Amino acid sequence: MHFDCKTATDNSQTTNEAILLVPSGKIPCYVHPNVLRNDTPEEYVRQRVARSLVEEYGYNREDLHCEFSIKTGGGKRRRLDIAIFHAGTKHQPENILIIVEPKLRYQSSHCNSE
Repeated sequence: MHFDCKTATDNSQTTNEAILLVPSGKIPCYVHPNVLRNDTPEEYVRQRVARSLVEEYGYNREDLHCEFSIKTGGGKRRRLDIAIFHAGTKHQPENILIIVEPKLRYQSSHCNSE
C-alpha cells in the first residue's frame, strides 16, 4: 500500500514522497520493490544476500530474480531463491548465470560439558 505525502524541504518548497506501509508479518523485497515477503528468519537471510549481491558484488538489481521458477529434468517445477541472469537479458532459464540458495545457520543451544 502506497501513500503520497507532501513534505516540506525548506520554507518555500514541498516535494511528494511515497510512503510504503508494510503490514505486520511482511517485509519489502529488495529485488522486487513492489513485492512483500513473509517476515521469517530465512527471508531476512535471502534479502541480506540479495542486497550484498548488488551493493558489495556489483550485480545490477534488474539482473536478479527472487523465487524464480524453473522446470527440472523430471518435469517438476522448482523455485530458486535467487537467480542471477546475464546482464540485460530476459529472465528465462537459459539466461541464468548463477543460482544462489542462501541458508540460515542455526546455532546449537547446548554445550558439551565435562
